[in-house]
Amino acid sequence: MGPEEFREAIDQAFATLNNMYNIGGLWISDTEYSISGAGLQGTVTLRADSVNVSLVLGALLLPFAETIKRMIATALKDRLK
Repeated sequence: MGPEEFREAIDQAFATLNNMYNIGGLWISDTEYSISGAGLQGTVTLRADSVNVSLVLGALLLPFAETIKRMIATALKDRLK
């Protein structure tokens, strides 16, 4: 999968997450996607051999950290096959 296909897959994944959970984002560089939502901020960084997701959760979302991580991972995995 090339860089453009990765970008498209990430756009699609976060369009779905935005519709379902109001978690969205935007590209801030060719390889970095900024994530934001109520009580959530982070980045998705494309690397040559991997995709790195980094999240910072507000206090109210901390109990749901694993659920949020799993939700984002599933959305990306479904599109990055």
